[in-house]
Amino acid sequence: MTMQSIESALRHGMAILAYVLHIGGGTIDLASGLLAAAARKGGPLHRRAGTVFLLSMLGVATSAAYLAVTVPGQIVNLFIATFTWYLVATAWTTVRRHEGTIGRSDQIALLVAVCLCAPFATLAI
Repeated sequence: MTMQSIESALRHGMAILAYVLHIGGGTIDLASGLLAAAARKGGPLHRRAGTVFLLSMLGVATSAAYLAVTVPGQIVNLFIATFTWYLVATAWTTVRRHEGTIGRSDQIALLVAVCLCAPFATLAI
């Protein structure tokens, strides 16, 4: 077996793993989101389901970013994955901060997201 065929097999295996994580994470997102929506707001079940949803969404966005870079013709999905990270991370910080305040991290995250997603907006136009 040549080094090139080993690298090709490894890349293929990593892509399959990323697809499994992406689809599995999406399934977990659906279940935990439904559970969080059905539970009493602010209760322990709602908070646990929300935490599972958060972590799973970050995993889904990460696997999407990996696939966007490794699968030909999918680079636009890198910007979508970055925007998803932004939305999920800022939603989490919103839950953690005092009501009616905006944190410096939110302002920085917005600036970074806009700069990273500007190429996607340009392509969309």
